[in-house]
Amino acid sequence: MASTDGAGPDQFDPYALRADCLIELDRLTEAEDVLEQAIAHNRRIRGEHLCWNLVAGARLHLLDGRWDDAVAECSAGAAAPDVLGYSTVAPTLAALIGIHRGTFLPDVDSIPLPGDRVGTTGYAHLHSWAEALTHEARGHPDLALKLLVETHERLADRSAAATLYYIFPDIARLAADVGDPDAARSVAASADELVAREPTASRSGTALLCRGLAERDSDRLLAGAQAFRRSGRPLYEAQAYENAAVLLAANGSDADARRSLDTAIAIYGRLGASWDIARTAARVRPYEIRRGVRGRRNRPKSGWAALTDTERRVAVLVAEGRSNSGIAAQMFLSHRTVQSHVSKILAKLDMRSRREIAAGMRRM
Repeated sequence: MASTDGAGPDQFDPYALRADCLIELDRLTEAEDVLEQAIAHNRRIRGEHLCWNLVAGARLHLLDGRWDDAVAECSAGAAAPDVLGYSTVAPTLAALIGIHRGTFLPDVDSIPLPGDRVGTTGYAHLHSWAEALTHEARGHPDLALKLLVETHERLADRSAAATLYYIFPDIARLAADVGDPDAARSVAASADELVAREPTASRSGTALLCRGLAERDSDRLLAGAQAFRRSGRPLYEAQAYENAAVLLAANGSDADARRSLDTAIAIYGRLGASWDIARTAARVRPYEIRRGVRGRRNRPKSGWAALTDTERRVAVLVAEGRSNSGIAAQMFLSHRTVQSHVSKILAKLDMRSRREIAAGMRRM
């Protein structure tokens, strides 16, 4: 029998249902207001749907770019009352953010697999998404694409279908890079069908991005970026600009490519998405398109402040115990380039070993 406060385990939380709908309608501010009410209510009564509320908040902040808030919601959600199985979704969302930030390359086996409870079935694609991006970060884009295509086919008619389109831009990008026109056309067709059913800005942006990559149309990609901006989804906006930069560079439109590149990297920079920045730079590198100089002037010659942004990232991965090969795969760099960065880091820090780098990071 349901409890009188509306938080019983045998019924859904109307707050969270409303928030989920508002998120998918791109009404993110309203969704956040509803979730704040839901979280306060469930905390006050120790309600059993608190985890659902927190995970919905984490998903919202994954989309709107407030990733520190998203990670905090994931941490709280993992320990919150949970009757529907949402607690296993929280670490997957956190892992996705860690991958984009370049601070966490998970052992996929350590991320809870989606089960058959309502909370996990609705987010069943997230585990495959994290696993696919991990494959890509380790230098296997073909495996990443295969996994995402299989996930799309498997979940298209299930409870995860409402948010399955979150993975479409990565399918389209990987299909373009790997050279799989069938996958590109298939995901573009699915995105078009999505817009026909519900023409929101985020779905329109997804369709424009997928169709733009399938047809190598940079104008569609730039229009997609504007749609994502209207929807309040900066990660996807940056992805649209990134893809536009690659196509424009391939077509010899260097000035336009550089503008799109700079815009994409500026957005990724605000998000702290260092892995995406590294991928973007790697994708345009064959066309000799370079970013403008953005490093600090009068940088010290020694000490931690002397490290460039790339060197700092390499130092973090060294401190985590990563090999040069692992760092190279994650940062889209050659093994020789990583070796050079490690040598420069040691010289600037007046250190002799990787262990000293790790010890120095722990003292910071």
